[in-house]
Amino acid sequence: MRIMKFSQYVRLLVVSISVLMALPSNAEMSCESSSIVQQVTEQRHLFNRAIQAADIKTIESILAKDVQLVTGSDSIIFAGREQQLEVWLSDFNAGSARMIYTRTPTCISQSKNSNMALESGDWRGEDSSGKGFYGVYSAKWRLVEELKRWQLEAEIFMTVGELK
Repeated sequence: MRIMKFSQYVRLLVVSISVLMALPSNAEMSCESSSIVQQVTEQRHLFNRAIQAADIKTIESILAKDVQLVTGSDSIIFAGREQQLEVWLSDFNAGSARMIYTRTPTCISQSKNSNMALESGDWRGEDSSGKGFYGVYSAKWRLVEELKRWQLEAEIFMTVGELK
């Protein structure tokens, strides 16, 4: 794993601030039901299926070029699509130690100012024996007009507990 450059930290800070700014001013998520929310939900389900099937091409198509990920237990930062793809490939090749991660949205709120959406929910990561971890997450999505689909820009996870 490579060490992040200062510019990558700045980019992560900008993404983090953007996620916070996507929240309504009263800091409450307005969970909605709309075609945009449905589109983001479909992308999330597609991502979950791609993880389960070890489908790196689908994962690549969902991740934005400069996507940011902050892990749940030790807050490791993976900056950019290429770093995340390396992590997924490593996980897919882990044999019986491979973890299957599932994110389950509990709320998706769309921006009134831009083609962005903020998702929050619960996640699980478990191996073939059912052992693993679970927690909560937030994710920021953006509609990429030229691709006509939503891409994942940032995810931040917090580990809550262990599956036994």
